[in-house]
Parts: sequence; structure tokens; C-alpha cells
Amino acid sequence: MHLKPNQHPNYPDGIADDTHLNVEGALVIARIICDRLRKAIPDCPFLGVGKSMGQG
Repeated sequence: MHLKPNQHPNYPDGIADDTHLNVEGALVIARIICDRLRKAIPDCPFLGVGKSMGQG
């Protein structure tokens, strides 16, 4: 997360934090985890076999 000074009220001085994900990065990681879980546990009903997050 990188914010310029006064870009967000919680960080008036700005911030350069490479330890947290933004929304887009979190979705990428979640898709990777779900895809790998589907391969490891193909008959798991709550993983939506054959589907990728956000892709029908």
C-alpha cells in the first residue's frame, strides 16, 4: 500500500507499506489459492469445480 500525504485520512503523512495487499492484489492471491485448492481437492463442493473466481 502506497499513499501520498493527505491521500487518506488514516495516513496524513502518507505511507509506503509493502507488507499489505491492495484489493486487486488480494483478489489475485485468492484466485491462486482457490485454483490450487480445486486441483488438490477436486470433489470439494464449495470450491465451484471448474470455475475461477469472478469468471462465471
